[in-house]
Amino acid sequence: MKNYILSFVMLCFAVSTSLVFQSCTKKGDNDPWISFRTRKQRLTGEWKLVSLSSFDQLEQSTSTSFNQLFPCDTASEAGIVTSLSTTEQTAGSTTGYGEIQNEIGSEGSVKTFAIGNFSYNLNIDGNGTYTVTGTYSYANEVGGESIEGSFSSVNNTWHWVDGDRNKDGISFVNFPVLDVKAAEESGGRPISYSQTLVMDMDRLSKEELQLSLQTREDAQTDVNSDAYFVPSSQDSLAQCIKTVSMKEVMRYRLSLAFQKKTENDTL
Repeated sequence: MKNYILSFVMLCFAVSTSLVFQSCTKKGDNDPWISFRTRKQRLTGEWKLVSLSSFDQLEQSTSTSFNQLFPCDTASEAGIVTSLSTTEQTAGSTTGYGEIQNEIGSEGSVKTFAIGNFSYNLNIDGNGTYTVTGTYSYANEVGGESIEGSFSSVNNTWHWVDGDRNKDGISFVNFPVLDVKAAEESGGRPISYSQTLVMDMDRLSKEELQLSLQTREDAQTDVNSDAYFVPSSQDSLAQCIKTVSMKEVMRYRLSLAFQKKTENDTL
């Protein structure tokens, strides 16, 4: 009887130890091979930005066609007009750089922003809240003056995307990211806030946090005009219908890398 009791106790101990071990070693592909801290314990704390890179592109095309090109296209509207807007950005713990390229057909423009005194601090609480604070400065191309400011997102929420079991993705509410498009207007702040930002957690150790996302959205709208009539010859009318097709392709990539703050770091 004692042997049975001892075996049962040892079995319970083995199962509980295994569950604890699995919880502590739950990791992503690039996490440390073994850790005796859970992912939540590793995630909790104060982080400083090490590097940021993003690529944001909007491709638009408008195609105009007619059921009968002649005589319906009285204003020479038929054809395709394309536009492309591309924004690329990089940033580190103190500086950043952004470039906006806008092109319609074969003509376009390029605008650049040099971001200085850039700080980005992320504080994640294990209870499901987080805070971001930061500062920036950049040269205003319009007036030539230096624009300085700060940004924050205080006591907003975060959660694991797939629940507490997997912990391989994280979702932030009202998360601020560098966005030089927002600084195009004179005095604009080069930061935008995402209502919900869902990111993959590529690496999480007690000292490193790497997040990324990649999205693509395609949309198309076709609008047909009401039938209308135009003279097609001296004795007849042509029934015309104009079709306008609008297509959009939106691509976005974002990568963020943080290091855990130490006592020597200052806000």
